[in-house]
Amino acid sequence: LTGQGRYVADMHVPGCLDAAFVRSKVAHGTLRSVDCAAARDVPVHRVSQGSGITLLTDGEIQEMVGLGREHGTEVCLFTGPRAGWDVGVQATTSSGRVVAGSLRGGRQLRHAVDDVTHACALGVRSVLVADLGHLAVLAALRRAGDLPPDLVLKVSISLPVANPATARVLEDLGADTLNLPVDLDVADIAEIRAATGLPLDVY
Repeated sequence: LTGQGRYVADMHVPGCLDAAFVRSKVAHGTLRSVDCAAARDVPVHRVSQGSGITLLTDGEIQEMVGLGREHGTEVCLFTGPRAGWDVGVQATTSSGRVVAGSLRGGRQLRHAVDDVTHACALGVRSVLVADLGHLAVLAALRRAGDLPPDLVLKVSISLPVANPATARVLEDLGADTLNLPVDLDVADIAEIRAATGLPLDVY
């Protein structure tokens, strides 16, 4: 290491959006407003909820979707259930954390597809996906007209896009946006940008 690397935090791209994270002080609380944006004159383009569809009631999801529409804000929910919540031990080990976002077996895959189908019926039009097979199935259902054509399939940081070949594979599978690891340097990001025209999310 020479200390000469350039990273995402060093980039200043015209028109680029910055992300701000606000964590609730209330466990399992319900988002009821987006007042901080108006107070700070900062537009909120997307609200992502990480625990996801599985842990929310229909009423909570409908309320979030309604608030998003009212404020012109995309509401993006994580799909589930995932391996990190299952009985398997690998996802709880330091070397196995990488599988926490994946779906274990056909049963979890079916539940996760049902999760997205149900959320779409409640008005959700953006989901975070962390499993390759799930992404492929959701994209196929969207192409077949079984899911809304405007459903945004966002690749989660739990399925990181660290090189241009991975970016192309995910785009080919049907991804609409890609999350990049935060420690990629500018050259790495430029290679990914050259490989795909999809929006790139950087936290």
